[in-house]
Amino acid sequence: LATSPQVPLAPNLVVRLRPGTDVRKFRLEAAALLHLPDLPVRDQAGDAKRITHGTDIERTALLLFAAAVILAALVLVGQALARTVYAAADAAPTLQALGLTRPDVLVWLTLPVLVSAALGVVVAVATAVALSPRFPIGLAGYLEPDRGVHADWLVLVPGAALLVLLAVVGAALA
Repeated sequence: LATSPQVPLAPNLVVRLRPGTDVRKFRLEAAALLHLPDLPVRDQAGDAKRITHGTDIERTALLLFAAAVILAALVLVGQALARTVYAAADAAPTLQALGLTRPDVLVWLTLPVLVSAALGVVVAVATAVALSPRFPIGLAGYLEPDRGVHADWLVLVPGAALLVLLAVVGAALA
């Protein structure tokens, strides 16, 4: 620093210290060499810890909110599925009298649910992709370097398949 007069003109200087270096002592020595008694020194490890703590709180809050939404959806969608199946089940004895077996009746009762679930999944995936530029939110959104349209197909495809499977199995059990 003493042999480089251009260093004090730099707006920021990033220095990597060896592990175990006393940051306070480094700040004092750097301030003396640069003739800047109020030299600001930031510890990026401390900043990273604060950022991680802040995003962990937001993540936990979002996971709790997601769990509440999932429980509410299970109740509401479960009621709708059960009512649909029970309403269609009135025709089951007639269909069995016409020669349909019990598995055939089960397929007949779950087919409308399969179509509805597939349509719901298409809408859900399209909505997730369309809203992706708005996420992440909070501190993580402020720090996100690339907020754009993103589709994580390794999450969306298995999630969509799981939703369709849950709807069909729920209808079959009802």
